[in-house]
Amino acid sequence: VELLNDFLSNLTEIIINNKGTLDKYEGDAILAFFGAPVFFESHSQAAIDAGVEMQNKLVCQINFQQHHLL
Repeated sequence: VELLNDFLSNLTEIIINNKGTLDKYEGDAILAFFGAPVFFESHSQAAIDAGVEMQNKLVCQINFQQHHLL
């Protein structure tokens, strides 16, 4: 549970840093949207940037755990 909480917290921070709006947590998923409630022109690029950053964070966390569990 602690691992999931840490992971979701990190992803939420990435969403917020990319001007995303957190909608809700659903199980192990995060629902978020970009460009609302306040519209901004680059909302689609912000969503893509957040997604790529979240994928990179996941890879880093997996590598860290694998390294420290050996």
